[in-house]
Amino acid sequence: MRMHIGTRGYNNLMARPSWSPDGSRFVAETGTQSYVVHRDDGTREHIGPPHGYTTGAAFSPDGTQLSFSAFAVPPGQSSPEWALYVSDNRGMNPRLVSHDDGWNSTWSPDGKKVAFLNGRGEKYLLSVVNADGTGQRQLSDDWFTNRPSWTPDSTSVVYDCGLLGRRKLYVTNAEDATTHRLRSFRGGFETNPAVSPDGRSVVFEHHYRQNGQADLAVMSLDGTQRPVLLTHADGREMDPMWSPDGSRIAFEGEVEGETELFVMNADGTDMSQVTQFDGLDKHAPSWSPDGRALAYLTIDAARRTDCGVVELPGKA
Repeated sequence: MRMHIGTRGYNNLMARPSWSPDGSRFVAETGTQSYVVHRDDGTREHIGPPHGYTTGAAFSPDGTQLSFSAFAVPPGQSSPEWALYVSDNRGMNPRLVSHDDGWNSTWSPDGKKVAFLNGRGEKYLLSVVNADGTGQRQLSDDWFTNRPSWTPDSTSVVYDCGLLGRRKLYVTNAEDATTHRLRSFRGGFETNPAVSPDGRSVVFEHHYRQNGQADLAVMSLDGTQRPVLLTHADGREMDPMWSPDGSRIAFEGEVEGETELFVMNADGTDMSQVTQFDGLDKHAPSWSPDGRALAYLTIDAARRTDCGVVELPGKA
């Protein structure tokens, strides 16, 4: 089966959809706005300022709050800027928590901190801030892209860092910024890590410089297990995400000119395509808390973005 990344302008700085803890709703960006989408009937509720752009919205672990980045006029200012906000779970009563960009905000599992991307010129640096807006600190000082992934104990963040084509994976303590590099393959580069629910493993993209292809791989977070390839396709697979119980991995790949979503066991076996050909590229799969559905982003031939959800067959 030949798979490779689509060509409709998607990049995985776009935020992955985020589910409410009860699995009844998810939040996703469509175009320049973000919405809370109801799983049962697809109805949508706009979040963020009525005028301006919103992106990177995420539910807090207890479902009572949302974080998001908005290009709007902050309180006490006269001109708009990108900033990070936290609101109630309907996007109302937002409060400013950081004047920095706040892209791809990701809550720590204990709900006390938010990690986010902070644009500095052409760089995207990793920062973390307490949910009340105090204690902001920068965790990376080099080029950074893609989505930060917290360890389950909320102590550390795993991410990729480095110039394009040279990125490697790192883990940084969110309190003291102590950092070490994770093991990697010889040659190529690694991006887009996701920590397993039990905190023992990291799944990621391994890219080959010589042919532009990429496979998914997994390794232990503590470095005792060397990286192991999960896929061996003639093309590229992207955006891996663990199921809530850690038994499966969702990801994207292109088949017959469209980018579709796939699910496989955590060891790379039993791979199956779970979305259908409909003229839309699908990206950034996000598991529902019950493991029975995937929310995702879509891009059409005109590069218009939207979101969708697919219910999965079989057990959760």
